Amino acid sequence: MRGGRQVILNAALQVFAEHGYSGSSIRQICAEAGVTKPMLYYYFRSKEHLYQELMIDIFNDFRKGLLRASKVQGH
Repeated sequence: MRGGRQVILNAALQVFAEHGYSGSSIRQICAEAGVTKPMLYYYFRSKEHLYQELMIDIFNDFRKGLLRASKVQGH
C-alpha cells in the first residue's frame, strides 16, 4: 500500500481540482491516494485540515519559486 503525507496531499489536490472542496470526500481522497482512512487521519485531523495544509504547501512552493526567480534576475 502506498502511503505518506505527500501522497495524500497529491491525491487531495487531484480530487479537490475535479470536484471542488464541497464535492470532495475523505473516501474519494483515500481511494485516489490508495490509503485507508486511519492512514489519512494519522496525518490530517479532518478534510478542512487537509485542505489548509494543501493550501499552505502550495503557497510555500509558489513563494520559493518567486524567491528563486528574483535571485536569477539579481534582485
